[in-house]
Amino acid sequence: MGESGGPIEDLLTHHWGYDTQSGRDSTFLTAFALLLMISFLLSWFLTQRWKIKILPEACVVLTVGLVGGFLCKGMYGVTNEEFFTRPLLDFDNALFFLGLLPPIIFNSGYDLHPNWLFGLFGPILWYALAGTLISAVIVGSWLAIVTKLGWGGPEDISFAETLTFGALISATDPVSVLAVFLELKVDPKMFYLVFGESVLN
Repeated sequence: MGESGGPIEDLLTHHWGYDTQSGRDSTFLTAFALLLMISFLLSWFLTQRWKIKILPEACVVLTVGLVGGFLCKGMYGVTNEEFFTRPLLDFDNALFFLGLLPPIIFNSGYDLHPNWLFGLFGPILWYALAGTLISAVIVGSWLAIVTKLGWGGPEDISFAETLTFGALISATDPVSVLAVFLELKVDPKMFYLVFGESVLN
């Protein structure tokens, strides 16, 4: 036998099996992988097998995510304890910025045609700066009016907060629109106007 604390001693004294946390993590990973597989299969069947053009692929993935989110929320609400669905409802900033965002940026840069982008840089800059600013002011002002009239939202919200929300909503990335553009093979000028504006935002 090895001395205490060595590899052989650790192997002999190790408690095999899954504890509660390990079981919860493995169930969470299984549920997450299942949701991904359902999204891929539904998207493939709708676009390739059934040739449905009305519903874009991005809408299918969003629908599966919404249904899965409601199911997870319902399961977590029923149990009232630390259930495996809880991590699915949380948003991890590190996972988004380090795991999800870099592949999206790399894919956009890889498919980029610089001639189209820089040839339309003037209109793109106008859309990205002036268009987003106008949209943010309109959305923020409308939200401030709605809250002041008591039609919804918190009554003590400031105008700066409504403008912040307007800027956040106005600068969203039109991934689903670009996916539809690629599928329909629209005019490259139109595609790169939307694409360039989203890149600058």
